[in-house]
Amino acid sequence: MLLGWSPAANQEIVDIDKAIEKFSLKKVNKTAAVFSFQKLNWVNAEHIKKLSIENLTHRLQPLAEQRMWLKTDEDKKRLPLAAGLYQRRISTLEDFFDRALFYLRTR
Repeated sequence: MLLGWSPAANQEIVDIDKAIEKFSLKKVNKTAAVFSFQKLNWVNAEHIKKLSIENLTHRLQPLAEQRMWLKTDEDKKRLPLAAGLYQRRISTLEDFFDRALFYLRTR
């Protein structure tokens, strides 16, 4: 048996505090729930779009450092600029690195 719950009609994204506030066991029902990576990526993209450039850069920086993309001060200055350029085009932080390679690694 699978269980399903929805906060309201057609509401796709709910922040955690609102979900806790609206949750009721009476609204939990049996359903044939399906996990969708496409939907997960869409929801994640919506959350990324709501981040400030500063917050997005803060999340990207450790990943950029692991890839050794931030070797110079100039590289570090370009990261927030690239984050701003690609923020509305990515679904995951990994997408950023696939798309921003050209921008960040060319000189």
